[in-house]
Amino acid sequence: MDSLDSMLVTQLLERVEKLEKLALDNKRRDSVEIGTPAKGGALKVYFDAGGDAAENDRILAEGKRLLQEAQGGQ
Repeated sequence: MDSLDSMLVTQLLERVEKLEKLALDNKRRDSVEIGTPAKGGALKVYFDAGGDAAENDRILAEGKRLLQEAQGGQ
């Protein structure tokens, strides 16, 4: 393997490690869908089911607010 190949392999490995870390650090792996597409729209909200309940409530409330805003403030 020449030096260019070695450099590319090193860069690729660094990128894979970075992406793996980002994926593992993502705490919002669970989701719930609010609304229905046929009745004014749907919004999928991601949260951490094993995390802080107050934070999850805040995330869900913000999702509901955004859906209402997108529906014209109904």
